Amino acid sequence: MVNLDKPTESFTGTIVAFNAADGLGDILLEDGQMVRFNLRACGPMKPEPGLKILVHHLTPGFGGKLRAGRVRPLTSRPVEAIRVWPEPWTDLEEGAHWEPCDRAFVRFDPEAIFAAHSTWVDNERLRDLLLPVGDVASVAVATPPPVFTPWEAQIADTSATALQLMFTAETATAGPSRVFAKKVLLEAEWPTCTRCHDPLEVVLYLHGADFPVIGDGNTYFAAFLCTVCCDEVALGEALWRFEHGVAQHPCAPPARIRSPKIEMPVERAVLSTPVRSFPDPRTLEAIPGVASEVLAVVVRQERAQDPRFPRAPVENRERADSAYRQWLRVTGERSQFGGFLNWRRGLDGEHPNCAHCGSAMRLLCALSEEDSEMSLGDDVGGTLYFFFCNRSVGCGSFRDVRVVHQFM
Repeated sequence: MVNLDKPTESFTGTIVAFNAADGLGDILLEDGQMVRFNLRACGPMKPEPGLKILVHHLTPGFGGKLRAGRVRPLTSRPVEAIRVWPEPWTDLEEGAHWEPCDRAFVRFDPEAIFAAHSTWVDNERLRDLLLPVGDVASVAVATPPPVFTPWEAQIADTSATALQLMFTAETATAGPSRVFAKKVLLEAEWPTCTRCHDPLEVVLYLHGADFPVIGDGNTYFAAFLCTVCCDEVALGEALWRFEHGVAQHPCAPPARIRSPKIEMPVERAVLSTPVRSFPDPRTLEAIPGVASEVLAVVVRQERAQDPRFPRAPVENRERADSAYRQWLRVTGERSQFGGFLNWRRGLDGEHPNCAHCGSAMRLLCALSEEDSEMSLGDDVGGTLYFFFCNRSVGCGSFRDVRVVHQFM
């Protein structure tokens, strides 16, 4: 029989009934007694008849019938250890909604991890991903979240220079680099689509006079897109053409044959300014070091109580990689040339490898919808990433460019 004098005792049983309409159900304990429970007692667990569970905090309820104060699943699966900073949670309050329910929370001690594994990441491997674009004077970085404090200096050392791209309608006072250009200097005639034979559209035209990494002052890189054959939802799979050559002839597109699926924005000049760039969590996970271990830690952050939901939890719980992104502003919402790849999200977007050397390709540039105004599909948005590889003579360099479209 149940001993109510031991409030911390746990009991095993099976859910035999649950009414989703009123959030009430019945549990049959192993000793044959019936116990009532409500949805609030289940925390993040979804109650279903037949589910084996653990019952905690039994008390007399309505009509003297026993009532469960807390119900959790009874599982034979291995418990997943989730490391938590600054301290583990001994209980899950209403609204936490952690999945799966059989997680074990253990304390994460940054100083202890640093003593055993002091290297944040292999900087030599990290630098191999970079397209060097010069250097920028040291920029003050905001104080890191405490979970990163032991590696603060090492994280600062991972920074490199990128060129933030900015776009202006004042084309007369800017250099020859353009987005969505209608007339540019090319090495040969204006290219057409090999499938539909319609003239291609210029998405990006970068000139060596503005971006010396591309070559001398007469060299250019151009990214052309067929707006007739493209998939307007996934531009990474569209028909692209890339040119890297010597700018010789002013060219304009021939007459269009068909109506485009997407309209290019108004032509604007491309300006740039050096900024500090940091690798994002997905990049760090692929490189030896303790970074991926730390970024997987669960952290909690206090937040202001919303007066509309007075009973809601007053803290956020998230992986440390989210705190890292917020701290260093690694969001993928900025158009840039060179520097480290910053995915918008950790879920989609595959980093391509070079067909010749097999290494992860370097980021040439990124065009985000927020500042470039490039139309990346209705309700899709996101960022276009242009990758290349110039590690050896056999690598395609600026002529073998891959495009990845990561959605918002």
